[in-house]
Amino acid sequence: EPKTIEITHQDPNVEIRYTTDGSDPTTSSGLFYGVPIVITGLDPNVTLKVKCFKTGYTSSDIVSGSYTFKLPNVSFNPVGGEYNSAIELYLSQPVTGSTIWYTTDGSDPDVGVGTQFTGTTPVTVANGMTVKAISGRDKWLKSDVVSHSYTLKLNKPIFITDATKNYTGEIKVQIEIIPRSASIKYTVDGSDPKSSATSLLYTGPIPISSETKIRCYGYKSGWNDSDINEKTYKFGN
Repeated sequence: EPKTIEITHQDPNVEIRYTTDGSDPTTSSGLFYGVPIVITGLDPNVTLKVKCFKTGYTSSDIVSGSYTFKLPNVSFNPVGGEYNSAIELYLSQPVTGSTIWYTTDGSDPDVGVGTQFTGTTPVTVANGMTVKAISGRDKWLKSDVVSHSYTLKLNKPIFITDATKNYTGEIKVQIEIIPRSASIKYTVDGSDPKSSATSLLYTGPIPISSETKIRCYGYKSGWNDSDINEKTYKFGN
C-alpha cells in the first residue's frame, strides 16, 4: 500500500527540499516540501533525500531514507482445512502486474519455479495435498511463501428410513451418501463396520424385522473415510 512520509523541522521558516531520484537536493534542484510525500510503489525502490535551507545559515546535512515495496502474501480461496466436497482452489494477489506461482508436491515455489496461476483455471486439490504459493513483480520484493494443506473427508451416510418409530413386520432401511459415487459398508450386529468381518457392502435397502442397530460408514478412493453413523430400529409397542 502507498507510504506517506511527513517531514518536519523545528524552525518553521526553513525551506525543505527533497529528491527521490538519488540526486542531492539544492536550493535550485529537487522538490519543495509542502505536503506529505506519498510513495505509491509505481517505482518501488525509492531513495528519499532531504535537505534544509535558510538565508544566512549554513544548509543542513542531507538526511536520506530508502523505501522498498514488498508484495503481500497470496490469498487462498478456500483456505486450508478439512472439506466434505471437492475443492477448486483460487489464488489471488491484489497488486496488479504481479504473477503467482504455486506447487502441490511439498516443494517451495519461486517466481518461474512451479506452475503459474493464470486466474482462469482453479487448482484441483487432492486429499492430503499441500499447496504453496508465492508472487512476484518487477522491481518489488517477492511475497513470502504461503502454505495451506487440505483434507477431503466423506460426510457420514444418511439414514432415510425413520428410526423414531416402532415398526411391525418387515421393513427395508434405506441409506444414502453424498457424493453418490462413494460406497457404504454396514453391520447389523452392532460391530464396527470398518473392521468387522460381518461388514457388508450396501447395495440397496436393508430388510429387518426385529430390533436392529445398523452401523455404517462411507468410503471412496482418494478420500478419508467418513465417521460411523448408526441408528437403532425398534419393533412392537
